[in-house]
Amino acid sequence: MSSYSGWRLPEAAECEVDEPVVDEPVVLTTREEIAERLRQTFASRGYEPPVLPRIALELMKLSRQPKVPLHQLEQILVQDPTLTGQILKCCNRPRFGARAPIRSVRAALMRLGIPEVCNQVLRISMKSRVFRAPGWEGEVDAVIRHSEAVATYASAVARLADQDAPYAYLCGLMHDLGLIAALIALADQHAGARPDLELAWPALLEVHEGATRLVAEAWELPPELVDVVADHHQPDLAFVGERGALIAGLVVAELLAQQEGAGLNVPGASDFAAGELLVRRACLRLDLQGKLPQVVKAAKATAGD
Repeated sequence: MSSYSGWRLPEAAECEVDEPVVDEPVVLTTREEIAERLRQTFASRGYEPPVLPRIALELMKLSRQPKVPLHQLEQILVQDPTLTGQILKCCNRPRFGARAPIRSVRAALMRLGIPEVCNQVLRISMKSRVFRAPGWEGEVDAVIRHSEAVATYASAVARLADQDAPYAYLCGLMHDLGLIAALIALADQHAGARPDLELAWPALLEVHEGATRLVAEAWELPPELVDVVADHHQPDLAFVGERGALIAGLVVAELLAQQEGAGLNVPGASDFAAGELLVRRACLRLDLQGKLPQVVKAAKATAGD
């Protein structure tokens, strides 16, 4: 009988096992290093922006079509009972003028209108489902609260300036989208090694407009809206044409949010705040001279119900 002398399982004593290599977290120590690392992340082919829920994406795509039967939107929305319940709760607020309780999705669509329903779906999705940044939850929540406030003021500005208020609300809601994406990227890069916030916030602000464009395009938001939210800190581009009017509205809305205690009070934010001259130009563009108290009153009325 021939014996087999091939490969055999070695004894434990014969094995030399290399210790696993554990990557030490890279601690970036300057604003420039943090900003550059974030730019590299966003430019990487492997970067995956935060993803909207499928239902939100489907609603947004369908709503941009010229004529959309309400039953198609209804069929999409009812697939998510939780979201449906929140929309019904929203449309029964006094601000929407419902004389009798709204109990069906069809009635909600008719009461709010398609653009407003889509805005509320986005708002609810952003607050509860889209953004996860372990260890940075407080910072993400602060940006979302600020974005909601700016959206509310932008909507109030638009109504007074005879603009499309739901569209202005959407611009306000999305205007700091890249700041949240940057926080998520920073959380992924620095798990267990949180950088100094005095350095991190200025770096986040430095890259957030480019990141906003990246995420907004990934979400297939309308191109003109992408341009507005990605350029809202570019005063040399402001106030020309329809896009300029929307940017002017965001300038005024951010100022009012700041004055009313809903600003983004973080290190470096003052570098991005609109100066007095720019705010004046924005008010002139929208014919809002002397009308800002009316904007504040209207915004508080809608935010407080």
